[in-house]
Amino acid sequence: MAAQKLLSDNGFRFGASNALFWEDPWSPAGQQDSAKLLPILKDVRLHAENAITLIDQARAANPLREQEGLDALALGARRIDFIGMKFQFADEIAHAYADAWSQQAVTPHSRASSDLIEISNANGRCQDLRDGYTLSRELFEQAWLRDNRPYWLQNVLAQYDMGIQLWITRARQFDSLRTQLSTTHKLPRAEEIGVPVINGD
Repeated sequence: MAAQKLLSDNGFRFGASNALFWEDPWSPAGQQDSAKLLPILKDVRLHAENAITLIDQARAANPLREQEGLDALALGARRIDFIGMKFQFADEIAHAYADAWSQQAVTPHSRASSDLIEISNANGRCQDLRDGYTLSRELFEQAWLRDNRPYWLQNVLAQYDMGIQLWITRARQFDSLRTQLSTTHKLPRAEEIGVPVINGD
């Protein structure tokens, strides 16, 4: 509730809406929302994480009859936390790429390469966002099947799959750019690859 109120007080009338959950942070609308979200992301995520902790404590303290209610609350809190994580990491990727681009002509290219590794690697930001959508998908499917028939489920899961695929595609793009940097010592401008421009890079 605290996270929802913080969002609604800062220009998000519907709080942690489905639209915000699915929104690409680098789309025109996503960049507008990012400008409003970034100053409050830390608090939004802290509220969501605190809710998850309290739910886990309630689950462990007593054998509650309505476990499915706790599952639904936990799913809602994780979705809010993921919204915050998505916009935070997308912004961090944009900053890391701006730094890599500014360092591309510097020899050796270790700093630029490190920036690109931070963006996409085994534990890169793109992979974290892929994994966030994957976990959300699994939890949503479990929640749906507890109370509903499978009808229409695949249509909703397809949206998760699109989010997963978006960040897989971007991860591969940045992997290719790391190879390009090592061979040509050049990187494209951020706007050429769909990354928001930071500090006029």
